[in-house]
Amino acid sequence: MAALGQKRKAEEFVAAEEQEKYSLVVRKADFKFNAAHFCAYKGFREKLHGHNYKLGVRLESSSYGADGYILDFCPVKKAIRAICSTFNERFLCPVHSDVLKITKKNKNIELVTEDGSFFSFPEDDVLMLPLKHTTVEELSSYVWSLVTEKLDLAQRGIDTLEVTVEETPGQQCCYRRRVKTGAEGVVQNDE
Repeated sequence: MAALGQKRKAEEFVAAEEQEKYSLVVRKADFKFNAAHFCAYKGFREKLHGHNYKLGVRLESSSYGADGYILDFCPVKKAIRAICSTFNERFLCPVHSDVLKITKKNKNIELVTEDGSFFSFPEDDVLMLPLKHTTVEELSSYVWSLVTEKLDLAQRGIDTLEVTVEETPGQQCCYRRRVKTGAEGVVQNDE
């Protein structure tokens, strides 16, 4: 009986692997932003530094629409360019950090680190992010959520979105997650 169960699982796996899938990849030379940051966690803080970040997305669907598209490139490009514009030339501040004391004083954002280092940035130069760290891992999952807010993926039958954040050539994180439709047709996380 166990062998029969394993055979069925293997057949189901093969059937799932053979399912037709379309993958739309969008990476453009202007999907980039320059930003400063440092990573900090208990007992460690990097020096303040910056990167020339690049973004890319992959959208997957088992079908395309009557118009022949999974999703038109234009709204995808517009969404990614808007995200890059928001991040460009900013200090990326992780507001959920457990090792940074972050305060607003006058028109500045001030940070005190666990080691006592003090930073003060003009408020307009800071992007306050709902993250614990500004690693490419956390940035890629956050950008994933921004893309799902900007694009109507559910209406187009897109079931998977992958976001790539590259901080420097050869150093990147790809965050891939299924998207699904809620009762009102809103894209939601699988959780």
